Amino acid sequence: IVSFFINIGYNFIALDSSLYPIYGIIFATVISLLLCSLHLKYAAYSSAFGVMMNSLIIATLIITANISNSHSNNEISNISLHYSIWNSSGVPISLGLMAFCFGGHGASPGIYSSMQDKSKYTMVLLYSSIVVISIYLSVMVIGYISFGQYTNIPVTLNIGKELDGSNIQTYWVNGKLLRSIAAVGIIFNLQVTSPLVTYPLREIL
Repeated sequence: IVSFFINIGYNFIALDSSLYPIYGIIFATVISLLLCSLHLKYAAYSSAFGVMMNSLIIATLIITANISNSHSNNEISNISLHYSIWNSSGVPISLGLMAFCFGGHGASPGIYSSMQDKSKYTMVLLYSSIVVISIYLSVMVIGYISFGQYTNIPVTLNIGKELDGSNIQTYWVNGKLLRSIAAVGIIFNLQVTSPLVTYPLREIL
């Protein structure tokens, strides 16, 4: 739960660099308290909206990848991409990100108990897992193929930037705008998902 708030806080910086992360954390805490008052059925609808926000994030990533790679191929920069199958230094943070990505499973028992037709639980769990894993794999593959050794952790830090780290600036795309759009998608995604993640705690209290 704390990691949700911290992630939201730091994504606020992408919207306005003059903002401090603490403002985003306070905002996320207040909104989450309001959303947590929703019945789980309505919280599930808000979570589905959060999944749709991922398509916005993937779109900004694809646009960034296309522009940065086309600039590199046109010899605007002398940067070439290299790939490695294994990097042991990235294992700890990768495991932490994987645990965070699937951190909502604690809400599964509560979702099951609140379902009107419990016979559909297995199907819902299977389909939702396929959708989520597909989104994660898409971001992983697109990000690493596009940015190679310049891939940041998380890859969303590459959005709106050239391979050399400078801002993308074309006649129709602005790097800062791309980062702002991605940040809004991430903030909405995390914010509307928080009621499901906090549901087990609410039940205990």
